[in-house]
Order: sequence, then C-alpha cells, then structure tokens
Amino acid sequence: MNIQDKSASELTAMAKAMNRVQAIIWFKPDGTILEANENFCKTVGYSEAEIVGKSHRMFCESSLVNSSEYSELWSKLASGEFVAGRFPRVHKDGSKLFLRASYNPIFDDDGNVIKVVKFAIDITETMERDALILNKLDAITKALAVIEFEPDGTIRWANDNFLNAMGYSLDEVKGRHHRMFVDAGYANTAEYQHHWQRLQHGEAIIGEFQRFGKGGKEVWIQAGYTAISNAEGKVYRVLKYATDITGSKLASKHMTQGMKLLAKGDLSYRIPDSVAGEFSELRENFNATLMAIEKLVNGIVEASVMISEDAAGIADTASDLSKRCEQQAATVEETSAAMEEMSSTIQSNATNSEASAEAAKGANAHAEKGGSIVASAVEAMGKIEGGSSEMRKIISVIDSIAFQTNLLALNAGVEAARAGDAGRGFAVVASEVRALAQRASDSARDINTLIESSAKEVVEGAGLVKKTGEALEEIVTAVSIVNERIEGIFAASQGQAAGANEINQAINDIDSTTQKTAAISEESAAAASSLAKRAADLQDLVSFFKVAQAAVGGGATTTPSSDRTRTRAARPAQAPVPEPGAKRPVRAASPTSRPAPVRAAAQQKIAVNQSPSLDIDDDDAWTEF
Repeated sequence: MNIQDKSASELTAMAKAMNRVQAIIWFKPDGTILEANENFCKTVGYSEAEIVGKSHRMFCESSLVNSSEYSELWSKLASGEFVAGRFPRVHKDGSKLFLRASYNPIFDDDGNVIKVVKFAIDITETMERDALILNKLDAITKALAVIEFEPDGTIRWANDNFLNAMGYSLDEVKGRHHRMFVDAGYANTAEYQHHWQRLQHGEAIIGEFQRFGKGGKEVWIQAGYTAISNAEGKVYRVLKYATDITGSKLASKHMTQGMKLLAKGDLSYRIPDSVAGEFSELRENFNATLMAIEKLVNGIVEASVMISEDAAGIADTASDLSKRCEQQAATVEETSAAMEEMSSTIQSNATNSEASAEAAKGANAHAEKGGSIVASAVEAMGKIEGGSSEMRKIISVIDSIAFQTNLLALNAGVEAARAGDAGRGFAVVASEVRALAQRASDSARDINTLIESSAKEVVEGAGLVKKTGEALEEIVTAVSIVNERIEGIFAASQGQAAGANEINQAINDIDSTTQKTAAISEESAAAASSLAKRAADLQDLVSFFKVAQAAVGGGATTTPSSDRTRTRAARPAQAPVPEPGAKRPVRAASPTSRPAPVRAAAQQKIAVNQSPSLDIDDDDAWTEF
C-alpha cells in the first residue's frame, strides 16, 4: 500500500510515533531552521527558541561548513535530492555527536522544494564503541599475526605480520588451504581434520603450533583460532591471531639441550647463531656462562694440582720446621739450665757484694773513728809538748831556787864561821841546806834534761801521730771510695741478678713458644696432608665435567683417569732435613717451579677448544678430568 493511500488519521498517528522515537528538525531549502521537536533539542543540547531562525551550520564544525562537501549537501537538497547517512555534528557543550539521519525535501504541488525535514537518531555511543572495537582490532592486527579462513580452512586474507613470519605474499596464500602451513603427514591425520571440525562447531582453539613457511622454514606460533558466527549463529569465518615464538622456541630447545648436557657435566655445547633477534643476548649470555664455567673448571683443576703440590711442600716444610723446633727446644732447655746456674751464681755474688758493702761500711766507720782518735792523740801530744815547756819553766824556777838556796847556805856558812862555836850548829844546817840545794839543783838539771829529751820525743811522737792522722784520713778517703765501689758493685750485682732472672724468664718463654711452634708445625703438616688429599678429591669431583680438548704439543690427546692419578702421585721426593745451623733452601712459590711432568699434565687437563660444536655424540672430542 502506498503512503498516499493512508488516511489523514493514520498519517497523523505515524507522525506522532516518529516524533516520539526520532529527532526531527525542519529547515528552509537554504538551511534556515524552522522548527525542531523535543528529541532533537535534547540531542543537540539546545532549546527550540535557541535554534529557530538560525542556520544549520551551527551544528557543524567550521572545517565542514567551509568545505565543498557541505555546500554540495544543500545544493542536492534544494534540487530535491534525498540525502542519508552518518553525519558528525557538534553538541551545545562543544562535544562531538554522530547522527544517523536522512534529509528529506518537501515539495509543493508544483514540485518545488519548500522545506527539508531531517529524521535523525543519536548513534554517538554506538560510534564510539565501534571506534574502540575497531581501534582494538587495528592494534591487535598491528601487534599480532592475523589470518582469516573460511570454515573449511580456505585462506581469505592475512596481514603483513603473518605473511612476513611465513615468508609468503598475500597472493601466494589467498584461496589456498591452511594445510599448506603444516607437515604433509600431519595434514592427512584425523587429528588435523578434527581441528577444523571443532572450529566449524564454534569452538575456540588456543595453543602452541608448529608450522612451516616458504621453503620449509620451521615456524612456531602461539595462536588462538576463533570461530566467527553470523546473526543466525552459524560459523562463517575463522580468525587466527598468532604470535611468532620461533625464537623463544628454538632458544628453549637449545637451552634445554645445553642444560641436559650440562647436567651430565658436558660444558662444550654452544647455542648456534641461528637463535638470533631478541634471543641473541640470551644465546650470548648462555654461551658465555658455559665458557666461564669451563674456565672455572679448568682453573679448579690447575689450582687443585697446584694445591696438591704446595700442600706436599707445606707438609715437608712443616715437618722440617717441627724437627728444627724440637732441636731448638732442646738447645733452649740447655741454655735455660745454664742461665739458671748463672743466675744462681750472680745472685750469690750479689749477696757477697752486699756483705762486702756492709763490711766496707763498718771499716769506713772504724777508720773514721780511728781518725778521730788520732786527731785527739795529736791534740794531746800538743798539750804534752806545751806541758813540757811549762815544766821547764818550773824546773828553771826550782834551779834558781836551788842556786839562791845554795848562795844562802853559803852565806849562812860564812856567817856561822864568823860566829865560831855559836855558829857551828847553824853551819851544819847551812851545810846540809847547801847539800840539799845542790841535790835539788842536780835533780832539777836531771829533770830538765829528761824533760828536754821527753819533749824532743813528744815532738817526734806528735809528728808521727800527725802523719798517722794524715794516713788515716787517706785511709778513710780510700775506704769511702772502696765503699762506694762496693755499693756500685752491689747495685750492679742486683741488676745482673734481675737481668738474669728476666733472661731466664724470656728463655723459658722461648722454650714454651718453641714447644707450641713444634706442635703447630705438626698440626700444619697434618693439615697439609689433609689438604693434599682434599685437592685430590677435588680433582676427582671436577673430573665429572667434560671440556673440549685442544691440541697440546701439536695434536689432540686424551688424559684418562689413570694418568690423572699418576700425575697427582708424581710429587717431588721429600727433601732431607738440613743439619742444625745449616741454611734451609727457600721453596719457590712460582707455578713454573713445579716439576715439568706435573706442569705438562696440568696443561693437558686445562686445554680448551673454544670453537662451538653441536655434535654431542663425538666422544673423541672430549677429555674427562
């Protein structure tokens, strides 16, 4: 039924229905707004009063208004042409709108366009959602390898990522079946057929897959096959989003192989250069790690050989040192005994010196006392000499008295003679007095002579006493000097005794230290022997590893375990212990001083072939340590 056949009431009802669900606006043929319904005003954010009388361009961006496309739109409408589609417009707040709309010219009876009515639906949210989905799909397409199939596996399209990974162009794969990417044997299996049957039933398949590109190039992908259904729920497309994991798969494969060999002690495996790209650093690090371990093992082997030799040398030296310490300890003990005897003698001398010092002090005191007595004697002799002078004076007086008495007696005799008989008795007395005076005079002369002799002897005695005093003073001085010397000797003897005690203590300490050194030397010898054994054990442990054998002396050789044992056992003979007092030769610490057979064996053990090899079954290429 044509719309012209509708009644006015039906047309009115249709208009109301459209007015309820659609945004409607009326324009003049030049785009001037005549009216708009409530839905349109809500859509653009304006009220009807704000837009009536204004141009349609108020809803458009300036770039669109100034374009030829916009002028062409209104030219078509003015000429009566119908225009429909999706149109970007601008909301009152400046945000962008998307409208699905149709611009419909309205004609008068003469066929002239008098109005234009626009029916619109706001599809902004739908457009934004679709744009987000498209952007996501575009991002996925840029990041992943994407290929599109028919449900039966026929290729419809593939992006550049997929084509580059497989080495094909789009023309080379479009219209062909997916089996071109799989092994021919696998393509004929029920498993492969079931793969596409699952997709045709709408299942999604995710996993890692081995595929083959152009020229048989092996390619590994992490992929998801997704069935796309139409509106009726029927699968009509299959999309595969894939990531090329060939590098990681090959790297993992070689890493696994290398680690398996490493677990067996084989250090020769190297990841080949075919593992490149983002995994080249992993390849370089893995290879460098194995070379470092190989170098470490070689270093351990060499070090264990050196340790074994040095330990033997240390054991010899420690044993020699222990014997020398024992000899030194015996010598120190003898020295200690001699020093104890000397200390006893020095102590006895110190005691005797102390007694001599005391005796010297006593002698000094007696000498000083004797000096005082002699001085007193000299003084007394002086007094005696003085007394003799006084006695001579007295005797002179007595002699004078005797002379006077004699004269008096003589005069008395003369007078008695003159008196005659009367004077005889007096004459006798006078004679006796004269005789007494004569005897007194004689006695006085004798005493004087005796006193003079005594005085002379006293003078001589005083001189002798004086000399004796001077001699005693010299003796006192000498005794004082002797006393000081003896005190010095006593002090020195005490110092010698103390020093001897300290020396004796030091010798005892040396003896104790020597004993301890001997014990430590024995322990060092035992430890060195244990170290040598541990070095041998270390060599046995390191023999688990295998490294590439390089040419030694012009040809590749293999060092078996028995040769290794003989090399360890080929140590230099223990040097004899030198005689006491002899200078012990110093053992050189340089590795070049080792015996030539040991060095050669060590060099054979540590020779390494740095060139990589993937052939792990060539037993002749390895040397067991």
